[in-house]
Amino acid sequence: MGLWDTAVAPPDWVDHRRSEEREGIDGPPGANESSEPRVSRAFVSRAVYGLISVLAVLQAMELHPPSAVEGAITLFGTTLAVALVDAYADSIAEMISRQRSLSRAELYEIGREVTPVLVGAQAPTLIFILAEVGLFSVEPAIWLAQAVAILMLFGYG
Repeated sequence: MGLWDTAVAPPDWVDHRRSEEREGIDGPPGANESSEPRVSRAFVSRAVYGLISVLAVLQAMELHPPSAVEGAITLFGTTLAVALVDAYADSIAEMISRQRSLSRAELYEIGREVTPVLVGAQAPTLIFILAEVGLFSVEPAIWLAQAVAILMLFGYG
């Protein structure tokens, strides 16, 4: 018996019913519609994940300061690697749950869903680029990039 030969039921916590079918379950009638989030939970979750990855890299940079270009490449490269790993994990999970290969549209959707991880690298990477053009040295760039990342985390939280 192969992996795809068994029927896999979704976990109990997965609720595929429409919001009007769930009315009264998640709160009083009408609570679901009036409390719709403006920003997706998945977007914020992945953006925070990316920011924490950036902060970890910046902590290492404090001990071993790179050049400004190396810092920018390292920050963006690290978050790109995290996003690719996230996309790979999501792809494998989707293939197992659907018991088939994914279409290009489904792979594109997974890619779109993991792009918020890259949000955390944009501002700190820009700071290192500004350091490269001479606005400040690498050590203040590291401190400033950390401050920006922490402010972004506070903005989400």
